[in-house]
This record gives sequence, structure tokens and C-alpha cells, in this order.
Amino acid sequence: SGSRALSSFAGAGLLEIASLSDKIAMPGCTTCRREKPNAAFSKNQRQKISRGGKGACKECLENDSSSPSAPALTEGYSSVASTIVQDRPTHLLELATRWAWKDSSLEPPLRLADIPGKGKGVVAARNLEAAECILKEKPTLVYRSADSEDQQVRDLQRQASMLPQEQMDAVLALFDNHHFGDPPPCESMRLLSIMRTNSMGMGDNGKGGLFLTMSRCNHSCVPNATATWQEEAGEKCLVVGAVGIKEDDEITVTYLGILLNHGVDRKEQLSRYNFVCTCEVCALPANNKLFQEFYRLDRDIVEKTQNYELDAAMRLVEARIDLLMDHVALFKTIFSDIHRTAHDGYQVALYMGDKPSAAKWAKVSAEYINLGEGDSEDYREACRAAAKPFTG
Repeated sequence: SGSRALSSFAGAGLLEIASLSDKIAMPGCTTCRREKPNAAFSKNQRQKISRGGKGACKECLENDSSSPSAPALTEGYSSVASTIVQDRPTHLLELATRWAWKDSSLEPPLRLADIPGKGKGVVAARNLEAAECILKEKPTLVYRSADSEDQQVRDLQRQASMLPQEQMDAVLALFDNHHFGDPPPCESMRLLSIMRTNSMGMGDNGKGGLFLTMSRCNHSCVPNATATWQEEAGEKCLVVGAVGIKEDDEITVTYLGILLNHGVDRKEQLSRYNFVCTCEVCALPANNKLFQEFYRLDRDIVEKTQNYELDAAMRLVEARIDLLMDHVALFKTIFSDIHRTAHDGYQVALYMGDKPSAAKWAKVSAEYINLGEGDSEDYREACRAAAKPFTG
């Protein structure tokens, strides 16, 4: 899990916020460009307008959400997003308690299935809850990406020779996109090609692992689950994102890193897998624009922090949190995004010399690591930072 930084918020209470928004007489909708009475706007949109930002009336939001070009918020999340205005860390911590990590991996609630246009995939065998750990799996084969090709082939052949025939058959049944449509030159190269096509990361040690069930998950730029490596346990965990998964719906992960997933290089990076992504971001320009905005905010936070424009960096942190929470139904696996953004706020607050705020943001980072990974070393490290923020 990539870690970075977040900031501090001394917050006005919700009653103060409500009274502020009530003072706006005739807000102007930035979508239809008409002035309308307060009742025509949600509280969240009125507050955005009062701060000089863009805000849409209820009618425009309803029309927008009914269009296929914009995702509708999952029921209940719009009210959550509307409260995250001033004291974002506090509200994010409150929200984390609603999700809470649940481990159901002993009885994996998933199954393999044929997915139209994709071949094999993984689907939910029942309704799955947010932050539910649905699979823990150890790698069947392992290789080091930095090793020479000859070394990789030798290592894989040695490991494969010790596998039961049933497992070996399952390995060879996986897709090989490096020789798509053409037979590989030899059996050993076929095994390496399958490994390169289907392997998943195992932390920061340069190793890749083949996970017979998890490797069957197909890609989406807006996945509904995340796969995280647990170094201490030597296994990969598959965790449902912030929006639950309905029975028989496909379970997807991303084949890209966090920033690439939101950045402009997605299609280029995915081209090596020999498929064209048709997820709701790649297929819909409006959703892709949101991803580009998230990427821009991420880049600008780093730039402002490096230039010691700390107030500006903190405002960008707030804006990124708001973007995520306003579009939970699109950014389904937001736990890692909130964790990284909270860590950004933590670092910015430290530069500001605001240790109480830094501690609060570190706590947010820790809780959202826990939602996505459980009791991992990253989680415990974030807890230590929250208990004693450092300045070095």
C-alpha cells in the first residue's frame, strides 16, 4: 500500500456550518446558471457555492445522476458526503466505524464463472458487505521480476515440479496474453508467460506471485475490491471496497498502481494485457474526467508541499477528500485513496507545525489502512505516528 500525506482541519461545528449556508439568499446553480431559492439546493451544494465553488441545484443533480455519463451515489452516501465540510478527519473517523473490517475468508463467498467478453472471472456467491475480507490466498508460484529470464524459467520449473497435478493443470489453464493466438516456443516459456500475465505484487520486494483464485479476477479502472499483500502472513487478501457487491456481480481488481489507475497513462499501461478496458470510466468521458481531476490534485499536493505553499496544499487535500466522498459510487475502493490522502494531510500538518492536526490525520490514515488490510504492519506504523507525530 502506497503511503503519502495529509493535513489538519480546525473545524467549525455542523450547526455553525448550517447557519452559514442558511444566510445565502439566492444561490446560483453553476450547471443551469440560474438563481434559485435555498430549498432548491442540498446543504452540501449551498456550502460549496458559499465558498465560491461550483454547486448544482437538486434538479440538475437529479438529471445528471439519471444520465449514464455520471454515476449516482449509493443510497446513504450523499448524506455522509454533505457532512464532510470542515472537520474532515473527525467525520472520516466516524465513517470508518460504520464500515469496519470483517473477515469471512474461511468460507470464501465467491465462485468462478464465465464472464461475457472476458472469459473466466470471479463473482460473488452472496451479497458482500463493504470492507469484508472475502479471500486469503498464498501464492502457488513466485518469481523475482529483476532476475534474468533464464533464472526465472529455472525457478518456475523447479517450483512447478513440486506441484500436485491438479494445481499444475489449474496454472496452465490461466490466460497467456504474451502468446495470444500463437503457441509459445516451449513449455517452460509458456509457464513464464502465464506467470507474467497473471502474477500479482507481493509488497515492495520485487516479487510476483501467482494466486490461482485471485489471479482470475478481471480488471476494472474502478474495481469493487482490492488485493493487498500481507507480508507477515505471506498471503494476499481480497477485500470488498466501500460499496458492497451484490450476489452474482463480478468481483474486479485493478491491474495498475493507484496513481496509474487515476492517471492519463491507463490505456497505454493496459495495452500490454491485450484487452481494451470498457469499465464505466474508460467508456464514459464524464467519469474519466473525474479521474483526471483526482490525478491532478494528487500531483498538485506534492508540488505545493515541496514549494512550502502549505495552506494551498491543505486546501487541495480537502478538495481531494471531497471529490472522493462526493463520488463514492464511482471510487468504490476509496479506502486506500483516503489513507493516502490522509497521510498527505499528516505530512502537510507536520510542516505547518500543527502536531494535534497531524495526529488526527495519522489516525484517519491508520483506520483506512485497517479497513483495506486489517491488522497489518502498515496499520500499526500509522497508529504509532498518530500516537506520537514526528517532525524529522
